[in-house]
Amino acid sequence: MNPVLSSPLVICYLSVGISILAFLAPQKRTARVFSYILGLFVIVTIAGSIRSAFSDFSSEISLDISDSISDYSEKDYNDAVMQQTADNIVTAISDILEDEGITCRDIKLELKISDKGSIFVRRIVIYISDDYRDRTDDIKQIVNRNIQKEPDVYVEEQEAQ
Repeated sequence: MNPVLSSPLVICYLSVGISILAFLAPQKRTARVFSYILGLFVIVTIAGSIRSAFSDFSSEISLDISDSISDYSEKDYNDAVMQQTADNIVTAISDILEDEGITCRDIKLELKISDKGSIFVRRIVIYISDDYRDRTDDIKQIVNRNIQKEPDVYVEEQEAQ
């Protein structure tokens, strides 16, 4: 039987049995001893059924840890960290420029990891529409002030050099 269903049944049968025995028990001095023995019996029976339920339950769920742990190389980890860092920086640059009233068409980053494990921005390329052509210097100053790297700004379809 399913251990989850068997525990409540044991408790239910135990309650009925104890009720019958309590009705038949003497009412004087031995009642306290009898109550103590019945209480101890109830605790041991419930603890045993719960213990067996958990042991049955845990044996039904067997996990093969070797299947759940994938082999990730350090390169995969570094690539994931670099991608997340790039996404965060692009979002930050985009938010900063939008606060200044400038909407970018695209922002591209080139990141590098140093020998010590530090990530730094090698190059920032920002593509803007022709509407913001006169704000190119503003964009460079805003990004340089916040990211400490001067970006290359290209208008519309202008090619990167």
